[in-house]
Amino acid sequence: MITGHRCALRYTSETHLAPILPGTSKWVKLKRFIRTLLLVSPNHPETKKYLKSFAQISNENKRQVGSYPPYIIHPFSTFRKYWHMVVFMALTLHLLTLAFDFTFLIFHDETYYSGAIRFDLFLCGILAIEIGLKFITGYVVPGTNEIVLDPRRIALNYLRYCRMVYELQRVLPYILLLDYFDRAYYQYRVESYLAFIIYFSLEQCPKFASTGQKGHRKPVPKCAENPGHVPKCIGSGILCRPLTKHAGIKQSDDGLESSQQPHRSAQKLSKPLKFEELPSRTGPFVSVAGSVRVGVFYVVKEEVKIIPRSLALGARTVLIIKLIMNTMYVLHWSACLRYILPELAFSLQRNSADVLNLVTMRFNVAHPNVNQFLTDIYWRHYRNQNNVSYPTDEPRIVIDPPVYDEYKKFYTVNRPVEQKIFDRTFMLIKLDEIRKNATIGDKYLASMMNTVKISLLAGRDNCAGIHFTNNILTTFLVLGGWIWFTYIMLIMIRSIQSSEQSQTKYEEVVNEFRAYGFNKRLSKSLKHRMLKHLECRYRKRYFNESTIMRMMSDNLRRSVRMEACYHLLRYVDMFKGFPPTLIEDIVDSFTYEIYLENDVLIEAGTRGDSMYFLASGTAAVYSSSGTELGRLIDGSHFGEVSILGKGHVRTATIIAMEDCEVYRLSAEVFQKLIEPYSHLLVEMHKLADAKIARVTKNKQKLSEEELYDNFLQ
Repeated sequence: MITGHRCALRYTSETHLAPILPGTSKWVKLKRFIRTLLLVSPNHPETKKYLKSFAQISNENKRQVGSYPPYIIHPFSTFRKYWHMVVFMALTLHLLTLAFDFTFLIFHDETYYSGAIRFDLFLCGILAIEIGLKFITGYVVPGTNEIVLDPRRIALNYLRYCRMVYELQRVLPYILLLDYFDRAYYQYRVESYLAFIIYFSLEQCPKFASTGQKGHRKPVPKCAENPGHVPKCIGSGILCRPLTKHAGIKQSDDGLESSQQPHRSAQKLSKPLKFEELPSRTGPFVSVAGSVRVGVFYVVKEEVKIIPRSLALGARTVLIIKLIMNTMYVLHWSACLRYILPELAFSLQRNSADVLNLVTMRFNVAHPNVNQFLTDIYWRHYRNQNNVSYPTDEPRIVIDPPVYDEYKKFYTVNRPVEQKIFDRTFMLIKLDEIRKNATIGDKYLASMMNTVKISLLAGRDNCAGIHFTNNILTTFLVLGGWIWFTYIMLIMIRSIQSSEQSQTKYEEVVNEFRAYGFNKRLSKSLKHRMLKHLECRYRKRYFNESTIMRMMSDNLRRSVRMEACYHLLRYVDMFKGFPPTLIEDIVDSFTYEIYLENDVLIEAGTRGDSMYFLASGTAAVYSSSGTELGRLIDGSHFGEVSILGKGHVRTATIIAMEDCEVYRLSAEVFQKLIEPYSHLLVEMHKLADAKIARVTKNKQKLSEEELYDNFLQ
């Protein structure tokens, strides 16, 4: 600790906004609160990645407040943190509902339209707001990790590579086209409908983008407005005072800036400020970072990374959630496409001149187009035979009475010769849906079940016919399902291996022990004791303690040892009054040992050179004559007189009754630790001499039980 230093930095970041004075109006307070939401937040998941101290956060806020318009949003602000979640949910729902609406709503009453249109327009409004906010939201430059807050540079960066044009495609209110395609379908003009479905599906195809160069050394980060200068957000390396007139850095009214030729020490001070690279990606849901694999699709969005970190979810939990969401997303789109595409493709087919029977069943049309027959049935059931809203030049097929048997009979008689039995199956399934008055949910679940069946390679579904469209869809589902579920299995296997890695490593070590015992021709009992020692040491979960401790800081390592061992020193009379630093040094000097059943910890008549702390297990205490005097349990200690270097002879033998975990403190180490505290050592010697003298003087008079009470020496 440096005397005379008084830290002027607060533990929380400063906003550098004008303070709220008494009498300030609520409107001013509200504006200040909103402005606070736009500044850097220490709680943003990406903040610690780029701004590693409260001093840097404070300086970044100072830069934003003092140099840029108040409407600029920092990419690491509280507002962006929660807005990411809103945009992610809106985007996900938008893509899911569009596929559902354009697939199923045309086959039901128009009353379904209004609610779906309003809901999707609301989602599009949120996404449109996001596009507007990107013109006033800062960004991080990949490679240099420069945080840009200048409005002009933000706008130019967003307009570069037509990013905004692409993002506009996803926020367009496609739902407003639903009424147009509905009319097109019932007027036998399905070409535009089919083209739109194919276009919108291709929009979900993979969009690959560069993630930036790897392997190069990242330069020192630089502030946006001073690209050639040392960053303003430099955290102080000497106490917490600003770098004023130090190391070649001078301070101006705007903040800290470097001189023309900064001193080398300034470069050293800036080294801890190397920010981690944040790769940029383009494609669907263009964003700064983050990608979610969606089968053969890619949904690129920074929210995918922000949300799990904000919710403090573990990597394994995030992986499981991603797999579930991505699987459902792929299955949802596949189920919708499998339902609508065969329907539209079937309507595009044209009759040949050859039919099974030219009997037209009360119709004046010589060759009724049975491929449009299904459209006419939907028109009658779902559009109430509305010719005003759905006019057509071709005559419609109207069958009375409108029952399933009549529909089936008509199609059987007028089906073209070239159409196979599977087309008939497809038609009968659609007619059966009308007969059962199937709801949207029923149709969706049936299509989903068929999609899952094909994707899992559980069978081929020919109910949609064997025409080209169904064959292509089935092929892609089989191939895509095999790839996707194989990927899921690999991820699950890797996850299981990762979760059981310590157990697997333990088994490997056990095999090495067995191989060692076999090579050395050890006895069966000795090999058993070796494995028993290994099991007691690692509890069947291997870990490298030395590596773990080396990775920790000195303070953290000492804290871990203190928490694990402090309870063992709490009741040692000779250690009472020791300063905390000495206690920590003692605990840090412990040697961990394991004694198996029937192992001798100490033996009567030997010279003592260590003190023992029984962490777990049971040990029996025997006199020199072999009489059991008592037993020691968890938390016991013995041999404290031995660490004083008197070379006193042990008065008892201690044998492990079960596997025991023991911490040993050697006399040599303790003497080095206690040397600076001579007054404590004197007191310990007085206490030890008194105990030794009492035992020596009354050795003949003391019972074995009383000797047991003094065997600690």
